Amino acid sequence: MTDVPEKTVEKMVHPITETDRLIRERGFDLVGEYTTAVEFAAFDRNECVLDVATGSGRMACVLADRGYEVWSGDISEEALEKARLRLGDLVSRVKLLTFDAAAIPFESGSFSAITCANAIHEMEDPHSVLQEMVRLVSDNGKLVLIEFNDEGFNLLAEIHSKLGRAEHRRGIMTESQIDTQLRALFVDVSTSDLGINRLWVASGKR
Repeated sequence: MTDVPEKTVEKMVHPITETDRLIRERGFDLVGEYTTAVEFAAFDRNECVLDVATGSGRMACVLADRGYEVWSGDISEEALEKARLRLGDLVSRVKLLTFDAAAIPFESGSFSAITCANAIHEMEDPHSVLQEMVRLVSDNGKLVLIEFNDEGFNLLAEIHSKLGRAEHRRGIMTESQIDTQLRALFVDVSTSDLGINRLWVASGKR
């Protein structure tokens, strides 16, 4: 395990959701943990980052706020509209795209930096999505994957219940299975617990 260095996370000025607020009330900061992950990954500032399954745009916001060129996609037009609203003035730095994470319309090796934050557990076929991201990352590129750990899933289940939402998915792929698949596909895989998330930074595609 690689420890992520502690540092004070800059406060982002972009609007937060009710979920973000409830997470913070319990002493965690989802956007802050994404920020720590991006800083730990240390992407080259000149790289274009592909953010897969952007959801409401938390990761895209973090990346754009740090000056990266971002291409961020989701299969849901509703999700992209939420991402657009979250990005606010940063939206000009992000190209929002509609695509299926299991069939992303780019050539193999097109990106040297790829992120996917808390989306694998939403996938019907997460193994195919991982394989697709591996196809797209360049030989010397980095793939950053974030998934809720047990504490995170338990917290989200509590929040969904409080807000009267459907039960929060835990997905069909365990942390151990994600770790095994990444280590089979990459030479170097660093991991860390960020609080309510598990982080993997994979590089050196086999």
